[in-house]
Amino acid sequence: MKGLLICNKGIEDAALLELKELIKVDGKLGDTVIEFSCKEKDLVKLAYFTQSANRVIEVLKVDKIKKVDDINFDVDLSRFLDKVETFGLECVRVGGQDFKSVDVEAKLIKIIGEAYEKKFTHDNADVEFFAYVHNEDFYFGIQYGGDLSKRDYKIFSTKNSLKGPVGYGLVRDVGFSKKEKLVVTSSHDGVIGIEGALYSSGKSVHFFSKQKFLKDEEFLVGLDRKEVKSNIVALDASNHNLTQTKKNAKIAGVEKLMSFSRMELQWLDTKFDKASVDRVIGHLPSISKHREEKAVKKIYKEFFYQTSYILKKKGSILTLTHRRDLLEDAAKEYKLKKIKEKTIAQGQVEFVVMVFTFS
Repeated sequence: MKGLLICNKGIEDAALLELKELIKVDGKLGDTVIEFSCKEKDLVKLAYFTQSANRVIEVLKVDKIKKVDDINFDVDLSRFLDKVETFGLECVRVGGQDFKSVDVEAKLIKIIGEAYEKKFTHDNADVEFFAYVHNEDFYFGIQYGGDLSKRDYKIFSTKNSLKGPVGYGLVRDVGFSKKEKLVVTSSHDGVIGIEGALYSSGKSVHFFSKQKFLKDEEFLVGLDRKEVKSNIVALDASNHNLTQTKKNAKIAGVEKLMSFSRMELQWLDTKFDKASVDRVIGHLPSISKHREEKAVKKIYKEFFYQTSYILKKKGSILTLTHRRDLLEDAAKEYKLKKIKEKTIAQGQVEFVVMVFTFS
């Protein structure tokens, strides 16, 4: 059986690592996708526990297309459709194609409906098909659990909110391991800290929504493990943001597995001992029409001054910004060197990720 994990651009490395950890297989890395071989139960387990994936599908067809008419559908779907009455189908398209997702959906729905005399429905279909078009790459298959990027815990949002898979990608990019201490200096609505707590505790992000996996609920209950308290501290200067973080953490079931504190950046050295923290993640502002270079320089200087004080010798600091300006110069002042730089996409928005450690 062939599987496919679909993720945001920029977090493929985290997804590849997660794939190996969860179902013990190696994958073939592509742009926003990872292809791999597995068993059906592996796909169910992956879909249930994954934090990096937007979708997990059993691949039935891979092709190259430039237009909708290029779709040559020669897949036998009998084993999925013989004993059901309805089917669902969704397409996600990424790239500058001359067609839309709905055009792909319309063609596939027509082909499948006529060939197997089955009814298409948007709601509670007996079987769910999924098509993914990335530039000229076309993938088709059975999806497990629907849109896995959605987080049931994310009820209370703040400005500059991140999606769950992006937050998870940052936790893995900074090099965080389950027994380490991670400090998130600007929590916003808590996504980074919550994703870190879910990862380190072993609790599924879909723990409270097993119904999405239909016939596999009983199997999934058997996969749940005893939760382990994490060493993650979510900080924010805003009472409002910290309240949103706590509410979302409670919904996620990790409120008691992490710590929270209202704190201005300049007071970090009063809360944490020198060289006491393994990893730091800072979601920082960039130069913009609303924020001048002088103000940004001041924030970066304070950020690296404080975080370099609390960071262990072999620790690391991750920054998430919209632009890369000024960061490296500010870090060098505190004997920090950049060891990683990448771009992560969240919809049409791109973020610059940098990771620093002591030189």
